Amino acid sequence: MLGPPGESRVLDCVREFLSHVREADCRVVALPDDDAGLQSQQSVEMVVQVGHELVSIEHTRMQAFAGQLQADRHFLEFIEPIQASLDEWFTGPGHFDITWDVGADRGHRPRERQRYQEAIECWVKAHAGLLRAADVGRWDSKSRLRAEPPGVPFEVTVTRHHGLDGGVYFGRFAPPDDELRSARRADVVRALERKLPKVVQDARARGGRSMLALEISDMAFGGLASVFRIASRLLGPGTDLDWLIVVDTIIETRDYLMALEIEGPAAGTYKRTPQGITVVRCWRHDWGEPGGA
Repeated sequence: MLGPPGESRVLDCVREFLSHVREADCRVVALPDDDAGLQSQQSVEMVVQVGHELVSIEHTRMQAFAGQLQADRHFLEFIEPIQASLDEWFTGPGHFDITWDVGADRGHRPRERQRYQEAIECWVKAHAGLLRAADVGRWDSKSRLRAEPPGVPFEVTVTRHHGLDGGVYFGRFAPPDDELRSARRADVVRALERKLPKVVQDARARGGRSMLALEISDMAFGGLASVFRIASRLLGPGTDLDWLIVVDTIIETRDYLMALEIEGPAAGTYKRTPQGITVVRCWRHDWGEPGGA
């Protein structure tokens, strides 16, 4: 039995990806963590055979900023009743994007939270219909409104765009860029320190190759390319790792993946597999350019 749902999803994604780029079946030959009876500090999560090649795989979950995973869960709980009501209310034309700062919806007592949810819902219904639709990625004072709804202690932004008629989408404004970069780098450093030695050691012991899969839920904050670039730069020339994978699982129906194979035959760009994976970038690294990203 695999670990948490996110882990299982990422490992399944990695298997499909390997099968895709190698054009060979990819089957699980060992689950060392399960064999040990618990998540061990020494054992990797999965060993697969793809063609004639063994690959030891270790996975870890990343955060875009401190507390992101908890903030994501709280955000989804906060917007659920608002979204359900607004989805029934709005039929188009166009769609609404409703946004506030990361963390603004946290730290409120249950009664306060319910009051804020109802206030945001009423405020959107009262004002959003008066906005005119703008092209996606553009807005002006007639297509966007930003204010504190009555009784709500944080600003909410609602923007109306063309297309996706009847859709209501919620998001959050990211923390400052320098804060994101610093937090991401620190998290990647910790992941490499904890995970890299054991996956490389396991692969060597089996005579196979090593893969580190970093899972993020960070598309809204531009994390896929950023985490990939930071990790590849930290690895640098001479690394013992054979595969670096970054997978964004924020969208339930599709995984977005960036892959770096070091001194191997990986190929392909922007290819889709039938299993719902978008391979954003995949290449063989010869360290011809610093960082490779």
